[in-house]
Amino acid sequence: MNDASRFPEASALIRQANDAATAGRLSPQLEQRIDEDILELEGALQQLRAARNACRPLLRLPLEVLGEIAEILVSIWPAYTGYPKSTVIGFSFDYSTRGPGLKLGWVLLGHVCHKLRSALLARTDLWAQNICSLSRKANALLSYCGSALTHIDMLHDIKGYADYIPSSFIDLVVKCLPTSRMISIKERGRQDNSGASMLRSIKPSTFSVVPYPHLEHLSLQSDIQPNQSRATRVLTLPIMVAPLLRSLHLKNYTLPLDPSGLTSLTLEFNEPTYFLSSGALLGVLRRSPQLIQLKLHNCITELPQKAEAGPVPMTQLETVDIKDTLRRCVGILCHLASPTSTQYTLRIDNTTDAQEPTHLEPLVPFLQTRDTPSMTGLGLFMGSTESGFALYKSAPLSVSGKLHYSGPSLFSAGHGYHEQVHITFTHGTHDGGTQVQRIINSLSTATDCGTIEALGIILWSGSVSYSSAFWKSIFAHFPGVATLSIAFMWNYAALYDALAVPFSFGHSSDVQDDIMLPRLSYLWPDVLDLRATSLLGLTSTRFLRMLSSRSQAGKPIGRLRTGMLLVQDPVEAREELVPSIEELVELVEIDEVDERHPDTDIGGSDSESSDSDDD
Repeated sequence: MNDASRFPEASALIRQANDAATAGRLSPQLEQRIDEDILELEGALQQLRAARNACRPLLRLPLEVLGEIAEILVSIWPAYTGYPKSTVIGFSFDYSTRGPGLKLGWVLLGHVCHKLRSALLARTDLWAQNICSLSRKANALLSYCGSALTHIDMLHDIKGYADYIPSSFIDLVVKCLPTSRMISIKERGRQDNSGASMLRSIKPSTFSVVPYPHLEHLSLQSDIQPNQSRATRVLTLPIMVAPLLRSLHLKNYTLPLDPSGLTSLTLEFNEPTYFLSSGALLGVLRRSPQLIQLKLHNCITELPQKAEAGPVPMTQLETVDIKDTLRRCVGILCHLASPTSTQYTLRIDNTTDAQEPTHLEPLVPFLQTRDTPSMTGLGLFMGSTESGFALYKSAPLSVSGKLHYSGPSLFSAGHGYHEQVHITFTHGTHDGGTQVQRIINSLSTATDCGTIEALGIILWSGSVSYSSAFWKSIFAHFPGVATLSIAFMWNYAALYDALAVPFSFGHSSDVQDDIMLPRLSYLWPDVLDLRATSLLGLTSTRFLRMLSSRSQAGKPIGRLRTGMLLVQDPVEAREELVPSIEELVELVEIDEVDERHPDTDIGGSDSESSDSDDD
């Protein structure tokens, strides 16, 4: 027996115990001696395991370094509570397919050995920052947090009537709120199940009864629209005391607070909720001189169209995002004095008010304050119920990767432009063309359209077609455009017809006058679909005719770039069509040549695909 040579005393004791048991003479003294030896051997075994673990490179690292490793592990292997499938609390991941039970994630590192457990327990901040995502009995975890400031960070999906959060968990959250550095509670889901709402359980008065001396970020977001009177009544509560609060995001939720230290303020509602008077809204802005980001959706009280006391100086403001009717948006813009570099996003909803103007003219004074001469890029967006535009400044060009066919190309990140103004209008169905013409007419009075060098067109609705005359009326405003980008656009044969130079037997000057976008040298459609066989669709013949006419008129396209070229026969296109294009265009960049678009052409034969395209 190998054990006899290494542990002779233990082996002898084992034989003695076996012999005594066989003879029926096992004494209490022998049992006591066996128990003592077991304890000694278990202690030796623990020391041997510790010695073996000490040989591992990971475990030779200091506790502080192991703690840093644990911090990284938290972000890539999160823990979250084991509530029923329909409820998600913790990190913003999709756990809809997970089974029941506790998912420990990074906490399992502490189950490996004593040293790793000690390293985790020493990082009280990790436990405090993940208090909501660790255990059903999270109250037991408070002892792990020590004196570290907690982070309340949770997402609650309300998918059914059974998605109630236990009162013990709500009590824990309320208990931790005053000692938190960050509070983020986001709920999304059914409007008809407010009884399962966490934020309905946490009353607004909770934030008024005690101070929040450590709070820096507060985000309370719900998909459940509050009652107008209730939202207004909350403002009668004592003001929340949070001297370090810098970021506030409230969605369908209201709180009374002092905004003087805020650098980021977001107030948004699903439906119009004007809980602040005009004086209160201006008071919030005047008491927020450090604001860098401002977002107001469906809560802009109607303000005078002229700031009698002068506009509110917002010298630090970098981004403004507002959504409301045109009159209300214009009202607040008149009361803001921000740097010319501030980026503005306006979402103007005119569908709920028949008296609202449906054009851009009221915004002309605002646009004239935005240093529009330095904006050389223009994006036009046309949809079935929403249209708009964006103005861009040139920015340092970063290295861009392969062009993808699935999105807008020219003004996406990394192509040398920075968005300064983005304005969208809602309107009646299929009224996009009329709205865009109104926008451009008003835009012409606010800025010099001749300075626009890059034009991007995005058509969201494939069921809307525009004539060649329509596109010519648009292009006529922008004689300086050198780059044209086209995205999400399928019925665009008329657009290319508008770019073609009409054949003329007259003088060359007559031809020059008829050229649309005479400086155009760079054409960038995200998808170039040349599969059509009818006169209504774009064929390769019509496209080549456009390129040839511009070349003959002395205004050739110097560069053509597309993410996908769609043709009926890819092999034939590579052999004949692409070389023909290359004869007319100096630089041709085509990422893919295919017969089907992976996002829009599903199943069916080639002929079926062509027929649907013709329709």
